[in-house]
Order: sequence, then structure tokens, then C-alpha cells
Amino acid sequence: MIDFESLGQPSRISILRNRKVVDLFLSQLVPLLSSMLMTFATATILGVSGRGELALVLSASGLVGALGYMSLQVGIVRAYRMGDMSAPRRGFAIASMSSASILACGVITIIFAPDLRVGLFDAPKIFMIACGGGLLIFNLVILRTRQGLGGPVYFGNASIIQATIFPAFGVPVAIALHSPTMIVLCWYLAIASSTIYALRNPADRAIETPLPEHVPTSEILKSSIAAHIGVSGQQLMFRADIVVLGFMASATSVGIYSVAVPIAGVTWVFSEALSLMSFDAGARRESFAQRRAHRLDLIHLNLLVSFVVAVAIGLSSIFFIPLILPEYTRAIPLILILLPGIVIQGCARIGLSSRVSAKSLWERCDQRFCGVTRRAG
Repeated sequence: MIDFESLGQPSRISILRNRKVVDLFLSQLVPLLSSMLMTFATATILGVSGRGELALVLSASGLVGALGYMSLQVGIVRAYRMGDMSAPRRGFAIASMSSASILACGVITIIFAPDLRVGLFDAPKIFMIACGGGLLIFNLVILRTRQGLGGPVYFGNASIIQATIFPAFGVPVAIALHSPTMIVLCWYLAIASSTIYALRNPADRAIETPLPEHVPTSEILKSSIAAHIGVSGQQLMFRADIVVLGFMASATSVGIYSVAVPIAGVTWVFSEALSLMSFDAGARRESFAQRRAHRLDLIHLNLLVSFVVAVAIGLSSIFFIPLILPEYTRAIPLILILLPGIVIQGCARIGLSSRVSAKSLWERCDQRFCGVTRRAG
């Protein structure tokens, strides 16, 4: 039995009462509720095929954003805590260039290969995916950096802004126009709005290094990419499923699957909140034993809560989907298959978030992946 009090770590009950956990949980819960609202609304209004077309663009954009943002918040937060106050500005500039490169790929495709089509992907869809992916790259870097620097309230507010604007505009547009493309434009507006809010409301944690230190941009990139290597595989497993179906299946099949994913994903809300908290805690200058104790406590808590939520979701799906969305009853077996994996994935997500924020991991990654030995002092 781990004595958390002797290690200076909160118990599971105190974690649940922690204001930061509440803020981070709400920052994940509200977007998920928004996603559920948009899922059921678009599934009903657009039909199975239209829902599949919409889900394909949103999911592919999400995958591009998740892989393209390079976990820049890791290097930015580390450099800032070493005293380099220019780190956020330089990190955001890197994110801007990454976003611009993705957008350029979309523009090139629509101009030079307008007749391109691979599976369900054609040139207009690729252009929309590039626009969404570019927006998400910048959005993810800004929001996760603000959260990592000690601003869970601003992070939560930005997430709520995005989650509110999307259905507020998306549902009326879906009802009026029945157009997946116009709904995607509403999504762009929501992402841009939350990003602008986060940029205008910095939440920088106090620097703990007595003497400011300049961290080269190359070091920020190395730390971030080394951490990103560890989570990229997880992002692929979590986000690539609908994209893969876009190459192999019909829009109808994608539509069925796209309803199953957000329903099963309700289990992910608490896991992601604890993951963000573990990143924040791992960035503090604690001993190995303290970080390990805190990480294990978060994982155990996640297993308990996620298991209960998964059982509730499975039973509710069996009963309610045939009543609410009879066209999507084929999604029920998919939900039951996805739930166990999401529970386990949540634990892995918490462990990785805690480790990638720890200084010792940065040093090991520099040595293994970059071939660089850090200079003492």
C-alpha cells in the first residue's frame, strides 16, 4: 500500500475534490456533450450516408491535427519553466508554420489534382481536411500550452467556447441546408474562436528557475518530437479508424461506425481529464517516487470510474439506440467492442502524459533519439 500522505500526494478522494480536476473534467465533458449532440442531430438530419461524409472530414482533420502538432507544448512548457519567457512565442511560430504547410498541401491538391479520388476521399474533401487539420494544429498547441503553464480555467473556457459554437451554428445549418460541407465550416468557426480566446488570455505559471535560461528552438523541437514519438502510435489507434474506413468502405458504413465511436468515447472523458492533470503534475519538480505514486493513483482511479461508465454506456446503447436511431442499430455491437479498448487506452494515456512531462524522460529521449548528451550545468 502506497502512503500518499508521506509522499505529499493526494488521495483518490482528494483528487476528485481538486478544483483543477473539476476544471479539466468540465473542459472534456462539455465538448463531448457537444459532440454527442452533433452526432445525433447530424445522424438524424443528414441520414446515414451524409453522416458518414461529415464524420470522414472531421475525423481525418482530427488525425492530421493530432499528428501535426508535434506535442510542442512539452518543449514549450519545459523551456518556460527553465526561465525562457520567449519559448511560447517561438513555439507558437513553429505551430503556425506547421499549420501553413498542411494548408498548402490542400491548396496544391485542389489546384493541380482536382479530379483526384481515392476511396471516399476526393480533392474537395482533401482541401477541407487540410484546412481543418491546419486549424487544429495551432489550436492544440495553444490550448495545451496554456493548460501546461497552469491555466486549466482558460483551457476549460476555450474548450467550452468551441463546444458551444459548433452546435449553436451547426445544428441550424444542418436543418436549413442539409449540407455536410456547411457544417464543417461551422466547425472551423468554433475552432478559430477558441484559439483566439486562448491567445488573448495567457495563463503563464510562475517560473521556478532562479536564473533565466535561453533554450534554443532546436531544443524545444527535440524535446517535443521525442515526446510525440511516444504518443503518435496511440493517436493513430485512437483517430485513424474512420480514416482507414474511408479508403475501404462505403459512406453508409462510415456513418454507422461514426455514431458508435462518440458514444463509446464518453468513457474517454474522465481519462483525458486525468491525463491532462498528470501532464501538469509531471512538469513539476518532484522526485521519481512522488511522480510514480501520483501516476499510479490516477491510473487506479481511472480504471474504477471508466469501468462503471463503460458498463452504463453498453447497457444504455442496447436499450436506447433502437428507440432513438433505429437506422443505426448496427452500431451497437461496435460500441460493445470499442468500450474495453477505450478503458485500457485511458490508462496508457495517463501514464504517457506523466512520463513525457518529466525531465528525466526528456534527457533519455535526447540521448536515444537525438544522439545528444546534455551539458552539465
